[in-house]
Amino acid sequence: MFDDSFDLSRAYFAALQTLRKISNMVEDAFRSWTSLREDWDRLVPLSHVFSNHELSVAAQNWTTATKILEKKVERVHARIACKTDDIKSLRDGVHTHRSLTSTVRDFAADTR
Repeated sequence: MFDDSFDLSRAYFAALQTLRKISNMVEDAFRSWTSLREDWDRLVPLSHVFSNHELSVAAQNWTTATKILEKKVERVHARIACKTDDIKSLRDGVHTHRSLTSTVRDFAADTR
């Protein structure tokens, strides 16, 4: 099946670009989180606003929140990789009708 008008090619390209941009945005957000944590660790103890106990509790909270975010980032990247593979397979004509239906259904569920 040849795409004379390149409509499908444009759609695949746009979908792949969107996934790449989402991946970059997720990475940027996590880098911002990491930078915020570094700023906190560098500046807040010098302010002497919090007691040592409060700083210790805050450090534990930062560590817990960072671990949660790392897992979320990994999960998003795994889903993006899966969707990227699905789109590339569609683009290359590898998918069967059944897997195409599954991919469309998954995509529709993801957009809700």
